[in-house]
Amino acid sequence: MIKNQSFNQRHGKFSETEQKTIEEAAQLLIREYENTVQREVFPPIPVELIAESVYDLKIYKTVTEEGIPGQLNLNQKCLILNLADSLQRQKFTVAHELGHIKLHYIPNLNCFRKDKSFDRKEIEANQFAGTLLIPQKFLYEHLILELIELVKRFKISGFSCKNKKPLEICLFPLNQLN
Repeated sequence: MIKNQSFNQRHGKFSETEQKTIEEAAQLLIREYENTVQREVFPPIPVELIAESVYDLKIYKTVTEEGIPGQLNLNQKCLILNLADSLQRQKFTVAHELGHIKLHYIPNLNCFRKDKSFDRKEIEANQFAGTLLIPQKFLYEHLILELIELVKRFKISGFSCKNKKPLEICLFPLNQLN
């Protein structure tokens, strides 16, 4: 998708334009699913159903080689997930592989690599997965509700939160979950 790889890009930091492109791709996939099932999607985002409905992928769960969370095989229209991984990790893997399909679609692609940490397409697929699993509109709705709750709990004005960088405060602990 994007050819030049600066340090920031290799480490998952995208320009505003790049981020917008990834967000739009995730939103488009959600809309495609909504059109398929004829109803609106709400959290938690049903990524396995999206894979099955939109791309006709069969999902199999089995114990895979250590360190391999999943394998996408477009020839056989299947996605293999590591049964040993948590359900949250499996869900992220499905969203990640959907990112490959949406952002990097190549016919006859078989994604199966152990070291993906600094590959540009892997970083983009990770960003797509996060955006698909927590769409921006729902993220903002929930953060606003949480901030309102904080204002009530601490008996402060909303203005007091203005300089606290609420997104950084709320999202920082998430880096330590996986």
